[in-house]
Amino acid sequence: MTFFNVRLGWWIANPRKPKIWPSKMNSPTPTFGLRYLLGELFGLADDTSKYVCLCDGGKFENMGVYELVRRRCKVIVICDAEQDEGTNFEGVGNAVARCRTDFGAEISLDLTPLIPNPLTGLAEVHYVTGTIRYPAPPGGSGSDPQYMGKVIYLKTSITGDETADLLHHKRVSPEFPQDSTMNQWFNESTFESYRRLGQLIAEEACYQI
Repeated sequence: MTFFNVRLGWWIANPRKPKIWPSKMNSPTPTFGLRYLLGELFGLADDTSKYVCLCDGGKFENMGVYELVRRRCKVIVICDAEQDEGTNFEGVGNAVARCRTDFGAEISLDLTPLIPNPLTGLAEVHYVTGTIRYPAPPGGSGSDPQYMGKVIYLKTSITGDETADLLHHKRVSPEFPQDSTMNQWFNESTFESYRRLGQLIAEEACYQI
């Protein structure tokens, strides 16, 4: 996939190398990319290179939680907008498992209110809150508040209290808000519906938390 350039990513100047940002061509990307492509192909590219290949990270952990837990953040906001028509919570489940395995951090979330009612297709809420317990150092107590954090998990969901345009879009597009990620050609109505739904969920979480 690297050889045929069939993957998501963008080669961009390494923030650790301020002298090459921007480059002589007034562009943050390399002027001759084949060198870096071959470096990646043979495993020679790392975070000390002049340019690094940025991607969305979905092939490892789609929520962006892993690096926040690594930094032992006290408050973590998870925005889950991945395709999940079966409400299986695969992305956040993967993140929770990886954080427990690699860092010993225990994330507790009750996701039940986010599961749509089988009769109405509506969820109870747009978000839930939980806790994260970081491992204490030798001699420390795991129950000490300094090793506890808060997790706010936002999920693209429909509860029935959205604005009229969103409810209309849901009626004409039943797959909303779980459209396939293969669809890269959203029309204006679909794009605006996702933008507006995200705004409503974020505002609700900010006002009530």
